[in-house]
Parts: sequence; structure tokens; C-alpha cells
Amino acid sequence: MRNDLLAEVRAENLAKANAARKGKDSTKKTTQLLQATISGLDASRRSLVEARASQIPERSLRAYVRAIAGKSLRSAVTAFCSECVGYSRKDVRNCTSLACPLWSYRPFQKPKKV
Repeated sequence: MRNDLLAEVRAENLAKANAARKGKDSTKKTTQLLQATISGLDASRRSLVEARASQIPERSLRAYVRAIAGKSLRSAVTAFCSECVGYSRKDVRNCTSLACPLWSYRPFQKPKKV
């Protein structure tokens, strides 16, 4: 019984370590993409992008970087909407700015039932 408990604890610890490592790899990739993206910008835009990127929470940074790089229009909408409501997915989903031209395209909406 004790061996089973120890094996279970080891498995949980391994899963936590792998999850932490995965998050670090993702952060590292996002940082590398940001550096590659801003290196190609002119000096005035580079400083503005760096300043804004430093204020964006980690969970929203990838969409911003992909939008700045011009890699994804979807990421541009996600980055804009997230910034508009203070980086809260719930607030993006429940957006009340019906006059916004991006309202119909906002991310994190619950699938519509048919």
C-alpha cells in the first residue's frame, strides 16, 4: 500500500514538473518570437512595442506578438479585445460594446447551439 502511495506522489510530482517546464518553454518561445519581431521594426515603433509588451500579462503576450509580426489576423483581434477589457477572457466573452466593429469576431465566445 505504501509503495502505491509513493508511486502516486512521484507521478504527481513528475506531472507538475513537466507542466512547469512546458510553461517555461512556451514563455521562452514567445520571448524569442518577440525579439525576432521587434528586431525588424524601425526604432520608433520598436520602443513602443517593447514598452507595451512589457505591460501585457504572460497569457496574452503570444497573441500580441503574433499580431505585431503580422502572422495572424485572428491574433490581432484577440490582442485588441484582450487589451480593451483588461486582459480578462471572461470580460472579452461578455463584451457589452455592441458598436465595436470587432464585436462579432471577438474571441473566447461560447459555441452557439444549433
